[in-house]
Amino acid sequence: MSEHRPDGTVDERDDVVEGVVLARVGERDETVLKGLNAKVKEINERFLPPDVKIKPYLDRSDLIRFTTHTVEENMLEGMILVLIVLLFFLGNLRSALIVAVTIPMSLLIASILLDLKNIPANLLSLGALDFGMVVDGAVVMIENIFRHKQNRRNQGLGSDDENMLELVITAAREVERPIVYAIAIIILAYLPIFTLQRIEGRLFSPMAWTVAFALLGSLLVVLTVVPVLAVIFMKGELKEWHNPFMGWIETNYRKALSWALANRPKVVGISLASFALTLILAFGGPIGSEFLPHLDEGSIWVRGTLPPSTSYETSDAVVKKARAVFMRYPEVPITVCQIGRPDDGTDATGFFNTECFVDLKPHGKWRKKFRTKNDLIASMNAELTQIPGVIWNFSQPISDGAEEMMSGVKGAMVVKLYGEDLKTLDQKAHEIKEAIGAVRGVQDLGVFEELGQPNVNIVIDRDTISRYGLNISDVQDVIETAVGGKVASVVMDGEKRYDIVVRYQPQHRETIEQIRHIQVSTPDGYRVPLENLAAIKVEDGASMIYREENSRYVAVKFSVRGRDLGRLRDFLHPDSGIRLGEVGADHHGQRGAGPGGRGAGLVFDG
Repeated sequence: MSEHRPDGTVDERDDVVEGVVLARVGERDETVLKGLNAKVKEINERFLPPDVKIKPYLDRSDLIRFTTHTVEENMLEGMILVLIVLLFFLGNLRSALIVAVTIPMSLLIASILLDLKNIPANLLSLGALDFGMVVDGAVVMIENIFRHKQNRRNQGLGSDDENMLELVITAAREVERPIVYAIAIIILAYLPIFTLQRIEGRLFSPMAWTVAFALLGSLLVVLTVVPVLAVIFMKGELKEWHNPFMGWIETNYRKALSWALANRPKVVGISLASFALTLILAFGGPIGSEFLPHLDEGSIWVRGTLPPSTSYETSDAVVKKARAVFMRYPEVPITVCQIGRPDDGTDATGFFNTECFVDLKPHGKWRKKFRTKNDLIASMNAELTQIPGVIWNFSQPISDGAEEMMSGVKGAMVVKLYGEDLKTLDQKAHEIKEAIGAVRGVQDLGVFEELGQPNVNIVIDRDTISRYGLNISDVQDVIETAVGGKVASVVMDGEKRYDIVVRYQPQHRETIEQIRHIQVSTPDGYRVPLENLAAIKVEDGASMIYREENSRYVAVKFSVRGRDLGRLRDFLHPDSGIRLGEVGADHHGQRGAGPGGRGAGLVFDG
């Protein structure tokens, strides 16, 4: 549990203590949250006084329930849709039901294999399942069995109930090899995803494993269960609905096939042109790309960045203004803001950093003028930009943490400039900011300011102090005692020890002029102002220094709304010369394209 500073705020209440509970790696979120909520209830009822309560405000239970319900609903709708399509094209209810049985049995086998491999079923992996692929083999098998029965009836051979087993075996042997090859080819098409590494591999490889296990399960069901069900349930007269649409398709297909066989060079040319067009659309055309699909978490995480020298009082005033903006929206039931960094030191930042969790009601309860979440964010941003001196960034709680882990800084997309001279890096970063700011779709644009922290630099003049009989340490001791304070003695109170610190009163050390007039005693008994012994200047210095790969860097962060990341990257490369290789989520998408492309080459070779 990570406890934050007691300078958080909830709605209209100031000064609350915020805690973050982390689940252990490998634990089920739903189980952990259920136990945690039970303990919170017990603590509130048994241990805390009536006017002190623990109130969870960010709970993933709602998100888990929502996503699980979405997956279950989509899978059920998919199964029903597949059943309707099968009934429409096969024209027989019994045949359609046998094919539909393949879906749950394949999912059962896939779940068992996923559990054996310790791969959790998640939104990405389950969302990749295509029931059309799962039932392909069963459709081929049942269609061939159905064809054999129809041929036997058309030949006037009478009832085939006694020879049903032999008929099914014959029909199954005819198509078993094509079915195996077809499913193997589909699995082979996912080979590029198996080659992904690092973050992109951890995210997307479960998807490929899920599809592969589901297809292997469907193959097992098609070769074993489907023929058995056909023997049992396809006996007797099978009524086939003659679909006029299928008749129209068959007629036109025969015409198209005859034309294609008669015009082979044209067909080959059209095929090659279509393939080339596909490559253009996929890798260099109008079709955009993103590393991850957008998941609406039902809340907003707003981060405000102030100048590095911002005091706590100034930051607190900004938070109160921002909180008032959020609470004016009926769509927001609760907002929680925090300033600075947590007590455990896991987030190295200062009072210039403010963060607000903005919970949202279900979309159906929003006002009509906010059709999308981006509309709501745009409205909030328009009001927040009226607060001067603050760079705002909008994300989501889970996304914000993931983005920071991927890029190393607090931003969805990040451009990093490496070098040793911070002033040069800062200048170039602002030039890049101006270039990116003109691009459509860029939002929350800002530079992570590493300079701008006012420092009092005191450079002691060796020649001058030597004329007074002083050395460097003499002057340094006076400065340390006057400004910072120096331990002169210790008071003992039993086992407790208290330092006695000698220091100037605040009214004698708070301004640069007061520091200039600090008196330094010489061996001759004279008292000389510090300004006569040293050059005293106020200069901007570094408030924070980011380092990566043994080098300093300055980061430019931005978000993208209303445009995909791939198009934005392609737009920036030719026009501004900005290298966007190491930028947040898009970096992982580009990095995954390397092994993914090599995997695709192996697929073509196969």
